[in-house]
Amino acid sequence: MRRRIGLFAILVCTFTGPSVGCTPSKREPAPVDASAATTPATSTTVTTTADASYSDAGTDAEQKRQVRAPDDVAAPPADATITKSGLRWKLLLPGSGLEHPSARDRVTVNYTGWTPDGAMFDSSVTRGEPGTFALDSVIPGWTEGVQLMVPGERRRFWIPKALAYGDRPPNGAPEGNLVFDVELLSIVRPGKAPPVPEDLTRPPASAKSTPSGIKYRVLRAGTGTTNPSGRANVMIHYSGWDMKGK
Repeated sequence: MRRRIGLFAILVCTFTGPSVGCTPSKREPAPVDASAATTPATSTTVTTTADASYSDAGTDAEQKRQVRAPDDVAAPPADATITKSGLRWKLLLPGSGLEHPSARDRVTVNYTGWTPDGAMFDSSVTRGEPGTFALDSVIPGWTEGVQLMVPGERRRFWIPKALAYGDRPPNGAPEGNLVFDVELLSIVRPGKAPPVPEDLTRPPASAKSTPSGIKYRVLRAGTGTTNPSGRANVMIHYSGWDMKGK
């Protein structure tokens, strides 16, 4: 039985914000940036469509449809470009964007990963949901390789084990050399943080209270009509301060 590994296996959890845990699940998306609600993040986006080829994975109910491994999954071709670190790559589709992400940027990508024997272990394509994460929180091969790309571009990467998870990967991640097809959809850069609020030390008289005692004040009314459930995934911008304004 082939074990399916979600996006969490690609990420190396390095978020160190206050009171935020580091226990991602198979389907849990990466956390969004701590940016201002009043100043939205800027992004460079090109929408493209992955041209994945699917094959029948068999009758096992736990096996999802597979993205067929490329013909050169076992070893990079002679025309593949190699970097100083040993990362090899090949351009599959030129991008129309102009900017490259930095290691501190967040990116949204479509991707599929295989082991050299052609076994697919993860794919945002089969899930129908692109992945978004910070480039400095992933395996070194991704951090280096995606910085070479522009939005709309698709590349194949042959990542040596030293730039992947090594011989003893954590959390069931694949070991050894890995191959990824990556399509960069967008670059998300944080906006400017808002000024420190004047009512940090105590809630104002106008603040409302929930049954549990949380105080809140509406800064800008929304236009939506529904509220998220406790099990919903949401995307937000947020800023937090301690009582000294830090």
